[in-house]
Amino acid sequence: ETTSELGWTTYPDTGWDEVSVLDDRGKLIRTFEVCNINQNPRLQDNWLATPFLYRQSAPRMFVTLRFSVRDCASLRSPSPTCRETLTLYYKQADSQRELMRTWAAEPSSGETETREGWVKIDTIAADKSFSKVEPSSPHQYQPNRYSRINVKTRSFAPLTRSGFVLAIVDSGACVSLMGVS
Repeated sequence: ETTSELGWTTYPDTGWDEVSVLDDRGKLIRTFEVCNINQNPRLQDNWLATPFLYRQSAPRMFVTLRFSVRDCASLRSPSPTCRETLTLYYKQADSQRELMRTWAAEPSSGETETREGWVKIDTIAADKSFSKVEPSSPHQYQPNRYSRINVKTRSFAPLTRSGFVLAIVDSGACVSLMGVS
């Protein structure tokens, strides 16, 4: 378990990486990326969790993800375990401290909808994917590159505790997460 500069938690250490990249206007942004598609499928359980978020009085939350996904068919040697999806979970608690006691110690159990207090919101499929790595050009606008960014919104409820943590779980995709709001 590791904490990033943005205060997010990753598990295991070999999964998500926090990196700086240039966006389409040459602005430096922080993203999280993972691309371990040729590893053993049983090892593909890469968790990325937000810091503890207070819900105030909201009984329901909406979350929007901005991400890009590599097309599995475009890989040199396509892996049968390659995915083009992410899974979104949430876990409620009354404090960050309460969550830290249990957050990443639970292994994936595959088919189950909950993992020791984690509630599955949805498996999110990419509508758009990219098929090759394109070099970043800091002073050149490239509209086609950013037309492949997926924007997906999901909601979840009921919220009954003081707050929650969101987790984005990769199970074998090649993904860049550019925003969560």
